[in-house]
Amino acid sequence: MGRVIAVLNEKGGVGKTTTVLTLAAGLDLMSRRKNQNWRILVVDADQQMNTTQTLTGRCDFGRERSLACLYADNLYDADQLRAVVVPSRWSSAIQVIPADRSLQETPLRQATLPRGDYRLADVIGEIAPEYDFVLFDTNPKWDALSVAVFLASSLAVVPVDLRQFAIQGLSYMITTLVQKKREYRHPGFSILGILVTRFSDQLVGMRTDLQTLRAHPTLGNLLFSEPVPESIVVDYAQREGISLFEFAPRSKVAAAYARFVGEVAGREGQP
Repeated sequence: MGRVIAVLNEKGGVGKTTTVLTLAAGLDLMSRRKNQNWRILVVDADQQMNTTQTLTGRCDFGRERSLACLYADNLYDADQLRAVVVPSRWSSAIQVIPADRSLQETPLRQATLPRGDYRLADVIGEIAPEYDFVLFDTNPKWDALSVAVFLASSLAVVPVDLRQFAIQGLSYMITTLVQKKREYRHPGFSILGILVTRFSDQLVGMRTDLQTLRAHPTLGNLLFSEPVPESIVVDYAQREGISLFEFAPRSKVAAAYARFVGEVAGREGQP
């Protein structure tokens, strides 16, 4: 069965979409170098649709041709979601389940549907074996749709920007995931790691926070080995609609993300 990885953080602006996009592109590159022919499915569960726009060049799929189709009626099965999968413009190995603005209505719809919280998990459980990796982009708040993605996932990557997310807040986020695992009796879920994004070595406070984070008895063990440096080329690549590895393959930020991708491919999650 494919590894189902959600990129989660209830804060916006920490690099969730960039992390999902770069992880998809990096896994695809790794697969080709190893002649593995990995298949990668990116599920956009954020009503802002930035991942959809970047990977497909459009964001007008609508409710019936997007992830929102699962919450449109009382009948659902895996084929319903397979029918909305579209190819990406980056690689034939990367496919996309688009988002739609109507996903913002999911919390209201989910509460009224049979197995509402588990609807996404049920169908992803059938689809995931057809892929090597399933990657979820998520919205910047913890709501019913976040719960659905959490239940559909087996692993979580938590990106964090140390400028806006104090270590206390990060600890709270990790604690929330552990509590939800118990609350929803989701033993198959674990945290793959914490990725520091938009890091600036020139900011003394940020260097201090990183040192404190590395020394933390719990969070330190979850950190990926190196932070991702802040770089304008990330914004330029997304504006051009191409992957960071294609836009600036020799940049420091691409090298940092490449190390992250390698760790994701080889790391086991922690309870």
